[in-house]
Amino acid sequence: MKKLLYLFAFLMVVLSSCTSDNDDTSSPVLLTRYVETLEDGSTFTMNFNYNGNKLLGSTGDFNSSTTVTYTGNLITKIEYFRAGTLTQENIYEYNSNDKLINSKRNEYSSSGNYGTSVDYTYNSDGTVSFSKFSGDLNFPLTLSSEGYFTFDSQGRVTSAIHENGYEETYMYDVKNSPYKNVLGMDKLPFELDYANNFVNNFISRNDPYSGSDFTLTYNSSDYLISEIEDDGEEITTTRYYYNN
Repeated sequence: MKKLLYLFAFLMVVLSSCTSDNDDTSSPVLLTRYVETLEDGSTFTMNFNYNGNKLLGSTGDFNSSTTVTYTGNLITKIEYFRAGTLTQENIYEYNSNDKLINSKRNEYSSSGNYGTSVDYTYNSDGTVSFSKFSGDLNFPLTLSSEGYFTFDSQGRVTSAIHENGYEETYMYDVKNSPYKNVLGMDKLPFELDYANNFVNNFISRNDPYSGSDFTLTYNSSDYLISEIEDDGEEITTTRYYYNN
């Protein structure tokens, strides 16, 4: 997947070293590791750590790590570090019905600090409108785009339509995402102004300028174990490993 900006490239310490076709249901199936391989043979590995089915943190190549904060059963913050230095934080706010009403991404670097904040409004026709604000974190963020999400009958985002006519569309399989059983993931069907895929898996993702098609392989329990993404410029292969 090219990891959707590595938005959920979480969490620490491998719990298993091989993909399992085991049908043991005594504990939830949880992603423990993924290995992403580019066409040139270079790889990136991320290992995950949990408390039960709550995501705690991760360690990955290039001195990368992540920590996840919950409020109750909801993910409210994800912090990204490189060699111990905070480089990004994602912050999530929900309403009383546990629906996402705001997501923020703050990025920190030696060249400056940049922020994005998106407010969500749930409409009577089933769509969700978004208003995106962005800019230098040292100043008030300004409105940069508006639009809305459409959904299928299963609550998955099918399109993100912007006021300028830009549209991104999404198609899914009916199998299990590696993140399906991670607590709180199902409350994040979208983030900023794009879709997530934490229940099922993308089979295609397209916009007017680019697109990706996915070739997917599953284990006997219908969990994704291999994903080949072709975006027309590069092919990326990702292998997923589970605790059982």
